[in-house]
Amino acid sequence: MKNYFDGIFAQGIFIGLVLAIVGSLFFDGSLGKLANDKTWVAGIITAVIVALIGLIGVFMSIEEARNARIEARKDADAATVLEIFAKLQKIANNFYTLGKYVEDAYALVGGDYSAPNPAAFVRGLASHPERIEFTSFEKATLLRLGAHDQFGEISEIDDLHNSTIGAFIKYGELRERFCSTVPAEMDGEIGTSTFNEEEFRAIAPLLAEMNLLLNQIITGLKSDLLKAMNALQSFEVIVREHGKIKITWAEQKDISELLV
Repeated sequence: MKNYFDGIFAQGIFIGLVLAIVGSLFFDGSLGKLANDKTWVAGIITAVIVALIGLIGVFMSIEEARNARIEARKDADAATVLEIFAKLQKIANNFYTLGKYVEDAYALVGGDYSAPNPAAFVRGLASHPERIEFTSFEKATLLRLGAHDQFGEISEIDDLHNSTIGAFIKYGELRERFCSTVPAEMDGEIGTSTFNEEEFRAIAPLLAEMNLLLNQIITGLKSDLLKAMNALQSFEVIVREHGKIKITWAEQKDISELLV
């Protein structure tokens, strides 16, 4: 931008010098004599025309650069919107996958979510999804684009996701500690443990902590998944408008019966 303004400044000086020379000659009476010199007059006119053409060119270059910056901003906004959408899609998929994991574990007891001591049959995860965070820049971009509803929908969804991941990690650590202290007779992947009253009292606090944490996870999973799915649907308009991509929902996952 500095080069453009330098160009305007230079063109202005050139035109100013030409006008100053003509004015000086006019006031000292020399202009009338030189006016009869067609070569001199033609030179002055040519110089002014060239300066004006150069000035117009500079303004056109400035406008072209401005348009290029606008297009670059649009491309950057499109990339940011698509990045947000990709993160949101991953969050929704993680919620669904975790919900199915718990649901499949409950299938061992006939899908009875009132079964006592769910920590006895819901295993910890062997690996965990990565935490996901929407950056301040991404959120600010949504506000600048006027996507206030979408901003509100993602304002806490990453925190909910990361909190759920943290809860699963904590549950896995507790269950590993539990299994390391409880002997079991294994039949394939199923273990059976027998306790007398005193032994059960010893493990009861740890078992209660796991059950409480697991129940909190189950309570939050479905509502969090619904929030993520609603946010995905809401982003369809933003992605189409700014990302220039039309989303086709090839397969809708049925979450109506998940964790019920």
